[in-house]
Amino acid sequence: NDKQVAPTGEGTDGLIRESETKLTYTVRFQNTGNYPATFVIIRDTIDENILLRSIKPVGASHDYTMTMDEANRSVEITFANIQLPDSASDPEGSQGYIIFNAQLEPGLAVGTEIENTAFIYFDFNAPIVTNTVKNTIFRPVSVDFELDTEIQLYPNPNTGFFTLKSKTDLMERVVVYDVMGKEVQRLQTNAKEAMVDLTQVAGGMYWVEIQTANNRFLHKVMIEK
Repeated sequence: NDKQVAPTGEGTDGLIRESETKLTYTVRFQNTGNYPATFVIIRDTIDENILLRSIKPVGASHDYTMTMDEANRSVEITFANIQLPDSASDPEGSQGYIIFNAQLEPGLAVGTEIENTAFIYFDFNAPIVTNTVKNTIFRPVSVDFELDTEIQLYPNPNTGFFTLKSKTDLMERVVVYDVMGKEVQRLQTNAKEAMVDLTQVAGGMYWVEIQTANNRFLHKVMIEK
């Protein structure tokens, strides 16, 4: 009994690009009780960042009906008279699923989170609560090319202090972004070497963009707290 989303996105926050318009959810269920289930009901409260009227089932294991409560932003999928065997007597036959598409609200801001959890009812028993799936809108930093040997960044990983060193051109500007493309620090410089202090930010992966007179470079840096 679980919930899945596609695209899953990157990392624990399920990062998806701001150009993404659709999510596909799958709810899987299994009768792990001792007797066949006469009916199964899935209740799903839809995140406010999803267009409620866009919910569209695209696949299911058994016949079903779907109703929508716009006031409570909820969808209910009923498998009536499913007669779902218990897992002990029929492991494969005891399983089922529903798949539905959902369109995102247009123009969601970078950092917007979309979460979803389902409640699964077998007959008149208490609901089984699935895991919560999560996606977060982010804007990837555009890349001219990866830094290899032109500019060194060290140490990496680090605890917030690191050094940038250019082998040729003077560095004019250093900008640090988080993984969602939000700027967290900007440094003007006119040197071949610069010290960056990120001790005020949370641990994690960041992008460091270095602008020289002729090129723009990008490096990943891992901050460990």
